[in-house]
Amino acid sequence: MSRNRSSSEAATGATRSTTIALSISRRSISVVISGPAGAPGASSTRIEPLCSAARATPGTPASTPAARAFGAATTSISRAPLVSSAMVPCAWFTEMVDLAKQQPALDVGVHLTLTSESRACRWRPISTTSRKSGLLDGDGYMWPDVPSVRRHADRAAVETELRAQIEAALGAGLDVTHLDTHMGAAAAPEFAGIYVALGRAYRLPVLIPRESVTYDSVLELGPVDRSFYDRLAKELARAGAPVVDRFAMGLAMRDRSCGDAYRAIVQNAAPGVTYVSLHCNAPGDIEHLHPNDATWRIAEHELFQDPDFLRWVAAQEVRLIGYRPIRDQYRARLATR
Repeated sequence: MSRNRSSSEAATGATRSTTIALSISRRSISVVISGPAGAPGASSTRIEPLCSAARATPGTPASTPAARAFGAATTSISRAPLVSSAMVPCAWFTEMVDLAKQQPALDVGVHLTLTSESRACRWRPISTTSRKSGLLDGDGYMWPDVPSVRRHADRAAVETELRAQIEAALGAGLDVTHLDTHMGAAAAPEFAGIYVALGRAYRLPVLIPRESVTYDSVLELGPVDRSFYDRLAKELARAGAPVVDRFAMGLAMRDRSCGDAYRAIVQNAAPGVTYVSLHCNAPGDIEHLHPNDATWRIAEHELFQDPDFLRWVAAQEVRLIGYRPIRDQYRARLATR
């Protein structure tokens, strides 16, 4: 959030700059932390604590064993407002629904999913089994990477699938607070219009940071004209939709230690709202599911339980917020139009 404004005001566009997720500013910080919930094999959601300068996502996208590992991790490490994004097509989605019912203060979004990247645990679209949709790879699962989705997926099929995921979440009783996207697929240029339109239709914030380079630079989308996202963020802001200022993800900073990475995120955060994406996973299944980065995920799990680190963060003027107040203010503004 900006130093003199609330995070919800900034994110909803009521004022100039704000951040959702782990939002950190040397003077006034708001943080949105996001990540999957559960211990490896535990839950199908991604839990995000919200602050006004960065988004920290403990865990990986929902509905995978990784998300489960995250869920277990988050329930043990987080006392601040949490934001979780549920991956509806994944096996542990119902477990996330149960977790949300047990913890009604938990903000839960839909982690719109078009990819299934781990060979150890895969999932399929919930709206179709037709290869004509372009949503399925040769094995009948979602594509493992975003460029493949961009090459093959039919736009109408994408819209049908994403809408089905939102409807399934609502039908399960989730009080959906926001939309974001697994591996950035739903925000790829071919589908971003659908993503934004769904946010408008369901009156939900969507994750498109104002400083777009902080987001698309950590994703593996394939060729992208970065000016596209700058224009999209401006269009969202002009329409009165909540727009976070920037995105940060420790998993993209593995050239340093986990502790150094998150201290840098906090210390370098500018005024406004930063969406900090965490991938905290308890040890167990995660080593099999994500062998290339399991060590980092487990390190995040340990870091966010470290009393010294948590005390340090608390002393940095970081304020944790949730997506619910941002969503509610957005809806209140829409009601006056």
